[in-house]
Amino acid sequence: MVVAAVDTITGGYEVFDETTPIDELPLAVISSASIPAVFVHREYKGYVLMDGGTVWNSNLISAVNKCMELVDSKSKIVIDVATCHYVDMPITNETSTTLHNIMRYREITKYYKSVDDIIDF
Repeated sequence: MVVAAVDTITGGYEVFDETTPIDELPLAVISSASIPAVFVHREYKGYVLMDGGTVWNSNLISAVNKCMELVDSKSKIVIDVATCHYVDMPITNETSTTLHNIMRYREITKYYKSVDDIIDF
């Protein structure tokens, strides 16, 4: 079991796993689900924590790190990801004006933000 939250002070990614004391797990889970502007942040051991999805929607880094405790190479790790949404990267020939390029910038940014935690692998 791994859940994560982001420290709003430092921007650090805080991971809670099987080494987290059992009595602290409820706070870890609540912190991990504290979506900004929807749920209040949580204070924990000097951290001010919010939703871990602020950094990565899919916590693949922690999964790979856990696997690396068992194997000696990332080449021995297989990751299978199924996403529940689709973001299209449309092809365009319309880049002749500043406005078109600004809109294209937004499309590209939206695309990579939606898959950035998967592409890293």
